[in-house]
Amino acid sequence: MSLSYTLFRDKLTLEHYEQKKQAVLDLADIYLKDRPETKDVGFHAMKKNLEDSKYILAVVGEVKAGKSTFINALLKEEVLPSGVLQNTKAIIEIEKPKEDENGRKYIKVVWGNKDNEGKNVETIFESENKEDLNNELKKIAAVDTKYRDIPTTVIDGYLLNDIAEIPIEALEREGEYSSLTGKESLIKSYIEEYKDKSKIPVEIHFVYPLQYSFSDLVVVDSPGVNARGGIQRRTRESIYRANAIIFVRSLETPAEHTSFREFYREVIPDRPKETLFLVFTKAQDKDELDLKKDEIREDISEISEEKIIGVDSLCRLLQFELEKYKTPDELIDTYKKQKTELSEQLNKASNDTKKELREKIVVINNKLKILESIPFKENKKQYSDELKKMSNFDKMEEIIEKFSTQAPLQQLQEILESIKEGYKSQSEILKENIKLKGMKIEEPQKLEIKIKELMDALKEYEYDKGEFVRKLGYKYGGEQALYMDNIKKIKESVDNILLQDSEDKIFKECENIENMIRTVTDKVVEEISDEVLNYFNEKKVEFKEKYDITIPTVNVNTLKTAAMESSYDERDDYKDEKKTQLERKWYTLWVYRHTREYFEKVKTGTIKVFNNAKYLEKLKKELKDENWKRVDNLQKEHIKPIVNKYCESVIRETDNLIEERKKSLNELLEESKTNDRHIKDIKKLKKKLEDIGSDKEGEEKGKLKEVKNQISIISGKGETLK
Repeated sequence: MSLSYTLFRDKLTLEHYEQKKQAVLDLADIYLKDRPETKDVGFHAMKKNLEDSKYILAVVGEVKAGKSTFINALLKEEVLPSGVLQNTKAIIEIEKPKEDENGRKYIKVVWGNKDNEGKNVETIFESENKEDLNNELKKIAAVDTKYRDIPTTVIDGYLLNDIAEIPIEALEREGEYSSLTGKESLIKSYIEEYKDKSKIPVEIHFVYPLQYSFSDLVVVDSPGVNARGGIQRRTRESIYRANAIIFVRSLETPAEHTSFREFYREVIPDRPKETLFLVFTKAQDKDELDLKKDEIREDISEISEEKIIGVDSLCRLLQFELEKYKTPDELIDTYKKQKTELSEQLNKASNDTKKELREKIVVINNKLKILESIPFKENKKQYSDELKKMSNFDKMEEIIEKFSTQAPLQQLQEILESIKEGYKSQSEILKENIKLKGMKIEEPQKLEIKIKELMDALKEYEYDKGEFVRKLGYKYGGEQALYMDNIKKIKESVDNILLQDSEDKIFKECENIENMIRTVTDKVVEEISDEVLNYFNEKKVEFKEKYDITIPTVNVNTLKTAAMESSYDERDDYKDEKKTQLERKWYTLWVYRHTREYFEKVKTGTIKVFNNAKYLEKLKKELKDENWKRVDNLQKEHIKPIVNKYCESVIRETDNLIEERKKSLNELLEESKTNDRHIKDIKKLKKKLEDIGSDKEGEEKGKLKEVKNQISIISGKGETLK
């Protein structure tokens, strides 16, 4: 199989990233075929991580900003329910079917109720008809029209925690309603209808053969950040694992609206902002857009103007809808006919369905307004180009791709670097074997002396490496480790939980602690990696000069991957459970605590009053104790196991390579081949060496040249390979 691939760098798009990814995976397969003896567990882990990786695009934003319509436009098809009121009540993950699913179209839902084994009930709705899927998704994910004036998501949170009696004051506070007076019967009706949890979706996966050619794309559609019901906490996880975040806001939103600022400052303060984009929808007024950009940048100077983009989702959808018709007039007539039919239905409709019908008429009116405003209806191509220009989606996608493919490309580059180092090591060993084979033919007596010398060198290296790793383990795993000062700072933040005066501030402090823990752990692994890399580099030079031998080393990047993977896997049951409990407490503790106080602490017959101060004190104490326990055990139960795994990996991987080298040297010493056979072996080794090649400046050739070139291409410095 050839190592040459066409890798584009003139315009970096997500589709091109996918081509690069496949090219790198093919290279990894070739590398493993060339080196079947390799036991580099870390490299296999890196390759599997890449194979399983998805590009996650999280779409968040305000209610009524046209978020679902924006996603439909992004995906070039109306696959999500959309309307002018709050529509989405649950997070929806949209992706293409896997290759072995043969283009299946289905919706998989995890529901709030449990089966006989205590597991959440799962259902799959499958259909070849897009309309059926869309209608099913509406039934599952959309907020029922009659319940849009109450905080359904807050109520769902209570019901999922088996609480069916909910204080009206709590719903007002959690749902950010000034008053729910007069809505009591509606709330009671909702609780009665949903209390068995069989109609509350916990997870929704929509699998559909999208027109988007980037098959690794997963679009996450979440409820609005100012949706009635405190949706923020439900979307937090998808936000933090996303490759890019698009915050959708309508250009028609009043300037004083602060949801984006709050999102930027409060929800994701510690997440890197390079891949955060603010997209204004309904952005036909360019002067108004420029004014809003200035207002945003005055408020948040850190976000560049380039990452504030205006689009018109309806124009984009209409552009693709037009492809189904012969002329623009035909499309316009279709919408006019639909409007007439809906108006007739509205006259006969019950009060329960009138609101939904009016929404549909409003959407059609908006579409007709755009379509009828464009001239040259006699020229379909020109008409379509105008819709495309008005939508501005091409510009938006270009900007998002420019900033958000950096991290995935870094992952590709790390694998290529590992392949390069592996080939370089193999090249050096081949050179040594060719030299020793030649000695076997010409000076067999000297060969025995040379091999004994090399064996002694390997033994010395084995001992030296063991001492280094032992000291490394003590330095980073012992009680006097340098990062212990960082743990003290984290403990100070834990104490700060008690100083907070609101629920949001308490949760934010807990998130800050999580980020500090993650930072300390990452720093420890990075520092160990640097020390191991420096050690290997020094020993390579030392042993080459002293014994003319290339010592076996392992790739630090793959070592780091293997150590982290194995460390977390080993602690899955304990650590993941603990983390999940903590996160659930952030979301459910307030439900459990204040309802317990409300229903258990207050005597029957008295006026029920929610004690917010008491609730906050209870919440702070619980979270402070929980976090203190975690941080107090951080060194012993989290960091030390990672250090130990890393050190064990260094020992195990290098010992394997040393044993392989010793075995190879002994076999050469004991060989009883004729000189002709040795000459043939040397020719084979030279051919293999030539195939691997060199990456030295001015001597580039072979597979090493190909890998080095692809690294340059991904980093934007190389030439396009043909």
